[in-house]
Amino acid sequence: MNEQNIIKGCIAYDNAAQKALYKLYAPKMYSICLRYVKDTDEAKDVMQECFIKVFTSIQKFRSEGSLEGWVKRILVNTALNHIRKNKAVLQYVDATEIELANLEDTSNDEGLEGVDFSEEELLNQIQALPEQYKIIFNLYCFEDYSHKMIAEQLSISETGSRVRLIRARKMLQSSLMKLQQERLKTHALMNKW
Repeated sequence: MNEQNIIKGCIAYDNAAQKALYKLYAPKMYSICLRYVKDTDEAKDVMQECFIKVFTSIQKFRSEGSLEGWVKRILVNTALNHIRKNKAVLQYVDATEIELANLEDTSNDEGLEGVDFSEEELLNQIQALPEQYKIIFNLYCFEDYSHKMIAEQLSISETGSRVRLIRARKMLQSSLMKLQQERLKTHALMNKW
């Protein structure tokens, strides 16, 4: 079944078309969802809510972009709504964030050049970020949201978005450095034997 037939079938509430659409995009959407929510049960709930929205509003899809991009946008918005409803962590802005507002992002990849991490390793490190940083990191780095868009979506200041992105990058860099150091220790031990 090609994409156009899937869309037409979903508009007609055809179960086979809905299953085909779900099978086509669910794995990728689930991995995206896991970037926003750690808990697998919570991610499944967000996914289910997303696909319900997709199936009930697919007639609004105008084929101006890719179907995958449209589904992804619904997923991200669903995840953000879920986070907003269930958590207040995004609203808190401390004095340190305001003081750091004009700092440049001085994080760099020194020590990580040429190091390859698996998708699973990177996902685990992103998931380990505190939620207020993880969400902004995902929106900025993966969804290409501007700080203005993030601020509007999350009802925070642009400054808060910038500072949290800087902090997220530094935390991620630090955790990746630790992961690489653990790899090197393990490799050294293996070579001793």
